[in-house]
Amino acid sequence: RVYISYDYAFPNNIPEQKRKSRWWVMWYYLQERRHSRGWHWWKTLLGLLYDPIHAVCVTALIQKIVLDQICDPDVSGNKPLELCAVGLCQFASTALLRWGDKVATENRGRTGGTRMVHRQQ
Repeated sequence: RVYISYDYAFPNNIPEQKRKSRWWVMWYYLQERRHSRGWHWWKTLLGLLYDPIHAVCVTALIQKIVLDQICDPDVSGNKPLELCAVGLCQFASTALLRWGDKVATENRGRTGGTRMVHRQQ
């Protein structure tokens, strides 16, 4: 004989009154993933968060500084030193982006950690 017990509602034991709302189902699903993945979930999240900062803020600001200040002959200053400093900032940002990508790739669970939990449900 097989006995089926309904004492756990996927995802994350969601209450009956919140099962109709898509937002609550999504919230409880994210909580389920966070609980099952543990610290790896947070490391993946932190690794992925720097990508839009690098792409939108850092790269755009560095290009603006190079074009508006360093390449403008009317603006005074030590142009080679400023260009080296801006290039170093871009290099540091790219290195941080690469590190975040590496951390996210190593901790995202593509070996079946998340999918295995789904198959067990």
